[in-house]
Amino acid sequence: MGYADWPGHETGSAWPRTPRGEFVGRGPRGYQRSDERVREDICERMARHGDLDASDIEIRVVNGEVTLTGSVPDRHAKRLAEDLAEDVWGVRDVQNQIRVATSSQEPPQRTWPAQRQPRVA
Repeated sequence: MGYADWPGHETGSAWPRTPRGEFVGRGPRGYQRSDERVREDICERMARHGDLDASDIEIRVVNGEVTLTGSVPDRHAKRLAEDLAEDVWGVRDVQNQIRVATSSQEPPQRTWPAQRQPRVA
């Protein structure tokens, strides 16, 4: 039986699109994907996703824990970036510190009630 004859493997395909079997994800004892490899996968997923401009997102990975920082234009993009990172194999946790940018990038001006003018009798 050749590799291409296994269930889920078509002739000419290098790897099944959907891993199957009860042992998927169980590597050798002590195996952990490197942080650099996890970061690379996250970067690629964000770069390839058509609904996310990741040009202002920074990604840091330490022991499988991902921290996302930077800014995006809306909440949808913030959640999408977190979801893409969370789905990468080897990610243990995602801290999403991405800010949603305001249209002017300046803090909103507070308006205070007008000061009371003394009454003239």
